[in-house]
Amino acid sequence: MRLAEASSSLKRLAEAVRALLSDFEATIHKDASKAIVKGGGVHPLTLYTMNYLIFLADYGDALSDIYVDQPLQVPDSVPEPLFNTKVGTPEPQSPAYRRGESFISSVSPRFAWLLLVLFCKLDTKAEAYREVPLAYLFLANNLRYVVKRVRQSLLKDVLGEDWVVKKESKVRSYAASYERLAWRKVIAAVVPSPAMPSDAAATRDALRHFNQAFCDACKEHTSWLVPDEQMRDELKLSVSCKVIPAYKSLLQAAEKIMRPEYRVCLEFVTVCSIDNRPFNTLSLSSSNLLPMCFDFVKLVLLLVN
Repeated sequence: MRLAEASSSLKRLAEAVRALLSDFEATIHKDASKAIVKGGGVHPLTLYTMNYLIFLADYGDALSDIYVDQPLQVPDSVPEPLFNTKVGTPEPQSPAYRRGESFISSVSPRFAWLLLVLFCKLDTKAEAYREVPLAYLFLANNLRYVVKRVRQSLLKDVLGEDWVVKKESKVRSYAASYERLAWRKVIAAVVPSPAMPSDAAATRDALRHFNQAFCDACKEHTSWLVPDEQMRDELKLSVSCKVIPAYKSLLQAAEKIMRPEYRVCLEFVTVCSIDNRPFNTLSLSSSNLLPMCFDFVKLVLLLVN
């Protein structure tokens, strides 16, 4: 009798847990907040979802028992490339690997599915940003936060290294799209051409064009956020490697047509602007992507004939 009662209680408990997870998924689906996260930072829904999943990961064994006979049913409308129930096999010696195939097949896909639901919701929220580069930055920030929390918790064992590596690749893709769209005018302004400016007027125009494009980008990005320090450093390095060498070429073209008495002054401006990086706007702070624009090209314009 007691055995039957215990079995019945466990059954009801399992049903309650499954109902809670269904409600959690529905909560993500139904999140209708229209408020835009300032600067493309991490969305509260991302924070909530990750806290919940990290908590659940501590009870992976119990979840495996609850779902062992109930494989995840993925809607037919979801293409396999978007979600594959065969989540990557955890590394040998990891807790998930030691738990066996039943854990990997019943628990891992459910966590991956809940995260996919979150990603789809974030895609929708990104559409609210008027600036396309900021939308990509928002997606990069949020996915980067998810990946970082996964690596720092038991979720890494639940989801597997393959899942993490694929999402890290997606973060890089989002960041590259942000960089390409946000900095294309600046980069285009200093891309070396077969024939660099050969007269004072052309050189002044080229410098003014770069200066305007750079300052416009800085003003636009003042409130854009990159909370993750590693991603800030990667963006800084990537943009700097594209802009600074070409900008040096532009200054060298200016030097060729400058009056000799001004060349020493130009060399000083060049050293200050390159070696000491007035591109410090790219030395991203913990909150602002680009705090200010140092309008150093105007100094060069004063020195050109």
